[in-house]
Amino acid sequence: MKITKNLITPESIKKQRWEIVNEMSKNRKRGIILDVAEVEGSYALKDTESLYNGLSIGEKLDICDSRESPDNIMLTVKALNGKTVGFLPASISLLLRLLLEKKCSIYCYTEYKNYTNKLLTVCISIYVQRY
Repeated sequence: MKITKNLITPESIKKQRWEIVNEMSKNRKRGIILDVAEVEGSYALKDTESLYNGLSIGEKLDICDSRESPDNIMLTVKALNGKTVGFLPASISLLLRLLLEKKCSIYCYTEYKNYTNKLLTVCISIYVQRY
């Protein structure tokens, strides 16, 4: 599989998640890739249109435990300006929470964004610096 523009979409993540991760792991410019995911909960955020306009493909985002998520297990994805982009699914957050507790640097990049019918969809690639 060759990584091409717009390869990472909600549909491709559902169908080819591990193939995408495997292909992206060949290029370590950003760090060690852990996963790709669709960010959840952005539908519940305020002013999603300005959030969409402020996000760029390839933009580095932060992953943290802010306790803003609807579920205490879920980690929060934030833009570097501090605005919440959404939340990581609990199944992905479990491993990342463990790595954060071990003081690993975890971050992500915007790979896909869409704003249709006032709904924001964001897909990210997730990386770790110190494993």
